[in-house]
Amino acid sequence: MSNHKWNMKQNYMLAFTVCKYGLNSERWDSIANDLADFIETTPQ
Repeated sequence: MSNHKWNMKQNYMLAFTVCKYGLNSERWDSIANDLADFIETTPQ
C-alpha cells in the first residue's frame, strides 16, 4: 500500500507536534498550521 508509509509519517509528525506544544488547547491553531505546512511540503 502506497498510503501506509505516508500514514506512518503523518502519525509520527502528529505525535511529535503534540509533544512539541503539549496539550495546550490554545496552541492547537498553531499545531494545525504546522501540520498543514508539513503536509503541503511533503510529497505524498
